[in-house]
Amino acid sequence: GTTDTVGNIIKVYAADGTTLLATTTAAADKSWSISDSDYVTPITDGQQILKVVAIDPITDLPSPAADFPITIDTNPAVITGLGLTKAFSENSQSVGAFSANETVTWTLGGVDANKFNIDSSGNLSFISAPDFETPLSNDLDNDYEISVIATDIANNTSQDSLTISVTDLDEIAPVILGIGATVSVDENSTAVGRFTADESVAWTLSGDDASKFNIDASGNLSFLSAPDFGDPKSLSGNNNYEVNVIATDNSIYSNNSQTSLTVAVADIEEDFTGFIDSAITYNYRIQRADIPSTVIDESLTDITGLLGYSNDTNSTRFETDDLSGGATKYNVGY
Repeated sequence: GTTDTVGNIIKVYAADGTTLLATTTAAADKSWSISDSDYVTPITDGQQILKVVAIDPITDLPSPAADFPITIDTNPAVITGLGLTKAFSENSQSVGAFSANETVTWTLGGVDANKFNIDSSGNLSFISAPDFETPLSNDLDNDYEISVIATDIANNTSQDSLTISVTDLDEIAPVILGIGATVSVDENSTAVGRFTADESVAWTLSGDDASKFNIDASGNLSFLSAPDFGDPKSLSGNNNYEVNVIATDNSIYSNNSQTSLTVAVADIEEDFTGFIDSAITYNYRIQRADIPSTVIDESLTDITGLLGYSNDTNSTRFETDDLSGGATKYNVGY
């Protein structure tokens, strides 16, 4: 408060006007204040209307008593927080929120306080996301120790002690164990091989020819349809199928790795479908049934338009095209 004379003695009484609570002296600017140490009689919390009297230091005459409304608050705020310890995953910042039963200002203390921030709403966070592999706690043990302090408008303070324990996360991609960069598979079969990883993973495929394959949960790779060497379906149009095998782990980061594979389809001797002509004394020529009026080139040794001819006693074996029924190749048995 203020008074009209420097050095006035200020006496503060209870509402009854007779119970002295505190005494102080007006400062050079005629202001005065009461601190906890000035009280000679305890005062209860709550709203009070005190009586204030100013006594002239020269005449020792008191002024008329003036009412002085005041709210007494000696109770610190009650903090609702996160408990004594909190497990916290590395690589993130937000820790949690604190609240109080009255309006407060939030501050921090403790050996690791400089690693954190708390805003006016009580939201606690790391200033920089912690790395489990590079701890910055005071003890370098990934246990960060702080105190969360709440100060109310009456300057009462309360605090919660908290240890934030940073935990490790899986940031490492799985290691794939496979069947090499190239594998040969006979035509007319589907199984290619099995892949494994050093942890539990989900298997997927990509690449030019991924649509031609399937990989199951156990890492078994196979053709969806058995390939035919004579009718390649790879994107490049040959018998080399390109596919990437991808392994993705179960961590929150979905770490993944991949290996590239070329599946080379091999030709195999297939069951004979055709006819055998045992020519003994006559000559013959055969042209493909699916190319009418093919000009015969007798110098050919395998078929393009001409199949071949025989004028001796050898047996000539003709294979036919599965689709057209035309002869496709021949061989001579002696």
